[in-house]
Amino acid sequence: MHVGVGGRVAGTAVAVLAGGAFGMPAAIAAPVPTQAVSIPSGHPASGSVAPAPGEWWWTAMGVDELHAAGGTGNGMTVAVIDGPIDPTVPELRGRIASTRSMCLDPDELERPRSRPSTAAGEEAEHATSMASLIAGSGAGTGPGGRGIRGIAPQATIRHYAAMFEDAGTSTGRSCGITFPDSNDVEEGIAAAIEAAARDDADVISVSLVSGYSEKIVDALLTAYREGAVVAGRAPRLHHRFQEP
Repeated sequence: MHVGVGGRVAGTAVAVLAGGAFGMPAAIAAPVPTQAVSIPSGHPASGSVAPAPGEWWWTAMGVDELHAAGGTGNGMTVAVIDGPIDPTVPELRGRIASTRSMCLDPDELERPRSRPSTAAGEEAEHATSMASLIAGSGAGTGPGGRGIRGIAPQATIRHYAAMFEDAGTSTGRSCGITFPDSNDVEEGIAAAIEAAARDDADVISVSLVSGYSEKIVDALLTAYREGAVVAGRAPRLHHRFQEP
């Protein structure tokens, strides 16, 4: 049975904002090889940018009240498990502590190495949007320099790329774990969850849809045992919800 785990930013944000009052221990998990990536530096904005026209959800969810009470994500680490990310966008400058790929590069069959976890343009849109909605500064390239305001603007992001677009597969997505040209998406997501727990993530946002395997279950149990909150949702299939 295929059950998806996908990005639900509101659930992640609530966990981050509420979690600021609790101490969550670090997790212990097997290390996953990774490729070092340079992250642009910057000074996070205060997160006090006023709502823009159309941001009705900001008021409806009571975000301003949460921020006024100190729930801005300060001191919290959120793991974003998704596709590749663009860490250079204005919203995320100074917010991403690390980014790593769980997948092998299919273009390097002779000398396996990690697939790049960062990208620009359409390939990075989803992960970049998810991270910005969680911890974006509000600075951007829109009118007046506006961008996406994160609901937990003082949270720190750790990013894990566990799925890449691949036109050669039946699903259009892949992640090579066993071999660079294999398709081990479920293993990639499971490895990312365990790595995030080991990297002291307080909240783990799984923003992907895949099968629901025993390895993912084991990874979720590891995260739960170590005190991390895992935020996700089941996808809608033909306007019906699937339960995880």
